[in-house]
Amino acid sequence: MSGVLIAGIGMTPFGRFPGRGIRSMAVAAIDQALGDAGIAPADVKKILFGNAVAGIVSQQEMIRGQVALRNHALAGTTLVNVENACASGGSALNLAYELIAGGRAEVVLAVGVEQLNHADRSRPFNALRGSTDIDEIGESLPGTMASNSILMNFYAGVAQRYLDQYDATSEDFARVAVKNRRHAAMNPLAQFREPQTVADVMASRADIARVARSLAPSRRHWALVGNGMNAIAAAELRIKSIRSGWRCARRPPTARRRWCCARKNTAAA
Repeated sequence: MSGVLIAGIGMTPFGRFPGRGIRSMAVAAIDQALGDAGIAPADVKKILFGNAVAGIVSQQEMIRGQVALRNHALAGTTLVNVENACASGGSALNLAYELIAGGRAEVVLAVGVEQLNHADRSRPFNALRGSTDIDEIGESLPGTMASNSILMNFYAGVAQRYLDQYDATSEDFARVAVKNRRHAAMNPLAQFREPQTVADVMASRADIARVARSLAPSRRHWALVGNGMNAIAAAELRIKSIRSGWRCARRPPTARRRWCCARKNTAAA
C-alpha cells in the first residue's frame, strides 16, 4: 500500500459557465495536472473519468470520457468511465489508487468533471431527480418539465429534522455558511468568495421566508424552491401535512441567491 502518490493536480474554477462543455473543462484540468506532474501523455497508462449527469444534461452517454478526449494526445489510452453520483470524481481517484497499489499500472489519470448548466433548465433538474429512488417515487410523466431540484426539497427536510432533533437553530446553520465563505475567500477557484456575516445570512433567510409565505397557496404545500411552489416534489417525497412555521433549510450551490425553505413539523407517510 506504500509508494502511491498524487504527482500533479489541475482544476478549473467553480461557477456557472453556460455553453462550456465537459470536454473543455476536462482538457483544461488534465493539461494542468500533467504539467504539474511533469508527465507526458504517453506515460499515462489508464484513465478513470468521473461524471454523473452528462447523459441527461448534454445527451452524451456511454463514452463520455472517450469523446471528451478524442482530440487530445491521450486519445486511445485505456479509459473507464465512472458514474457514482456526487462521488464520481472521488471514486475515480480511489480506483486510480487501487490500480497503482495493486501493481496494475504505474501512472493513472483520475478525472472528475461536471456541467450542470444548460439552456433547457429542466435537463439538470431531471438529472438530479435521477439520483433518487425512481422505483420508489415513480418515473416522470411524458412531457413533464422539471422546474427545480428535488434534492433541495429533500435536504430541506433533512435540515429541519436536524433542527428539531438536536435543538439547533437557524443561526447555527448560518455560522456554517459564514465558515464556508471564509474558506472560499482564500481559494481563487471557489465560486462564492465574498465574506459574509451571520447577520447577512439571516437577513437573506428573512427575505425568502416572506416571499414563501406570500406565495404559498395552501397549507398543504410544504416546500418552496427559487421562485415557485413545487407541489409535485412535495407529493413525491410523500409529505402529507403542514402544521406551522417556516424555517430556512439550505442554500443551493448556484450563482443566484436561492434558498430552499421548508415548513416546520412535517409529517411523512
